[in-house]
Amino acid sequence: MAAPPPLSPSPRLPRPLRTRSRLVAWAKILLPLGALALMSTVFLIAREPGGEPAIPFARLEEIAREPRMDRPRLAGVTPDGTTLALSAERLVPRTGAPDRFTLLAPRLDTDAPKGGTLRLTATTGEVDGSTRRLTLSGGVRIAASAGYSVETPDLSADLRSGRIATGPVTAEAPLGRIEAGALTVTQGDEGARLVFNRGVRVLYHPQDPSNPEAPR
Repeated sequence: MAAPPPLSPSPRLPRPLRTRSRLVAWAKILLPLGALALMSTVFLIAREPGGEPAIPFARLEEIAREPRMDRPRLAGVTPDGTTLALSAERLVPRTGAPDRFTLLAPRLDTDAPKGGTLRLTATTGEVDGSTRRLTLSGGVRIAASAGYSVETPDLSADLRSGRIATGPVTAEAPLGRIEAGALTVTQGDEGARLVFNRGVRVLYHPQDPSNPEAPR
């Protein structure tokens, strides 16, 4: 029996082809490793859209423990057509009182049908949904479109009628400075009507006849 012919050696690939084969082999190893590294990075340092930092766990526990609403806005209309808008930085339900809410940095704006406006701001407040009564405290400021600026420690407002009642007040008015033991504000077609009572004192600022708008 004749011996089989000897096997011929496999042809040697040209150098460019050998280099390409090695690159392909390395790519099969490096590309999967790179994909795993990229996925790990996404899970480890992922952030919210826009690059905002994540909410701390302590903040989440606070939200879960204390239900509230940030930047609420409530609106209504009195019988004479005056619009009322109540807003705040935060609204928190009172424990054990389902219709009562605490307000942080409350603000009440009124707008009469013929253009008179009133703005009330305070540090804190409370609103009763069943009676629609608002209480402001912590230093209350009232600004009226008629040129009155009033400061009082606290006040109460009826959100159905728009009537406001305060304790002692200090006011700056077009005619001068006013101090009184109480102030009542009622709403009408022309705007808010301010009535000072309980020991009213007025420091009158006489005006320069050549310039009625400026006090001497």
